[in-house]
Amino acid sequence: MKNLILFLIALVSVFVIDQYIKLIFIDGFRYEGNPISLILVYNKGVAFSIFSFLKEYLKYIQLVLIVGVGFFLYREKLLKLHPIISGILIG
Repeated sequence: MKNLILFLIALVSVFVIDQYIKLIFIDGFRYEGNPISLILVYNKGVAFSIFSFLKEYLKYIQLVLIVGVGFFLYREKLLKLHPIISGILIG
C-alpha cells in the first residue's frame, strides 16, 4: 500500500507540474538567454514531426503506450520495487 501511495504521489506530481509549465508558456512566458532560450513552439508530431500524419489519433496511440508501459511495470513487479521512478516515468 505504501508503494502504491508513493507511485501515485510521483505520478500526480509530475503530471501537475507538467501541465502548470505548459500553462505558463501558453500564457506568454518567455526566457531568452545565452546559450538557452525558452519559448513556446508547437510540434504536431513526435520527435521533429515524425508521425504528424496521424493527427488526432496520435494522442490515443500515446495513451495506449502509456497504459502498456504501466501494465508492464505492474506485471514485472517494478511498481513495487521502484514506485517513485515508475510514477515519474508514467507521469
